[in-house]
Amino acid sequence: MLSDTVIALKKNEAIITREKLKAGTDYVNQDLVICPCQGTVLSPRNLVRTFEGLVQKANLPNIYFHDLRHTHATSLLLEGINSKVVAEQLGHSRVSVTLSTYSHVLPNMQKEEADKLNKTLFG
Repeated sequence: MLSDTVIALKKNEAIITREKLKAGTDYVNQDLVICPCQGTVLSPRNLVRTFEGLVQKANLPNIYFHDLRHTHATSLLLEGINSKVVAEQLGHSRVSVTLSTYSHVLPNMQKEEADKLNKTLFG
């Protein structure tokens, strides 16, 4: 069974394929997941502007685009994903950067792991 994320990415891939065909030789294929219809790199300002519009349209509290990165990292760590894997996804050069940035998540994780160990050892 495919996850919602994989399904969304496959739909997006189909859209990009149609845009490539429509643009023909004018399409700049940089193998991007998110790009304008000509395949070029999306302007960071346009991405932020679009994101802000979607947040407002969804009637969500004001959040910054970069907050998504922190939410992603925190969610992964809370799910018990290995911190090295999280560091690689974030592009951190060292796991210590990830651990120091997201250390606020770790105290809860350590207690949960201790509880699991306690249950395993003592029932």
